Amino acid sequence: MRSMSAPPKKALVRSIERRSDRYFWHMTGRLNANPHASPLNSRYSSKEMQYLFSPRNRFSTWRQLWVYLAESERELGLDISEEAIAQLKEHQRIEDDEFAAAALEEKRRRHDVMAHVHTYGLVAPQAAGIIHWGATSW
Repeated sequence: MRSMSAPPKKALVRSIERRSDRYFWHMTGRLNANPHASPLNSRYSSKEMQYLFSPRNRFSTWRQLWVYLAESERELGLDISEEAIAQLKEHQRIEDDEFAAAALEEKRRRHDVMAHVHTYGLVAPQAAGIIHWGATSW
């Protein structure tokens, strides 16, 4: 009879690496060919629906929310420069090369949101310290 103990650490690490590799493949240059790998997407959804649920739209929406957050925090008196907000707006749409960087960061950090916070900070260095500032889940 098989025990119900946790899987060996090596097996768990391999499993995480396989999932990360699939994510990396999904987030790299083949993104436009297969924006969301699902039979529901490829067979039954419209182009508009595919776009709505695409990684590009999801991560660009996160960035839009971070712009709104920074603008609101500035209005409330927090020390956020206009240059930082301008950089955030300039790079609001995630570009193809940033998907690969975000995938590598997620593999390193093991957190999708923080990987994208860091990646956004790379293209908007004036805003790197204020992206996601004050937005918590607890």
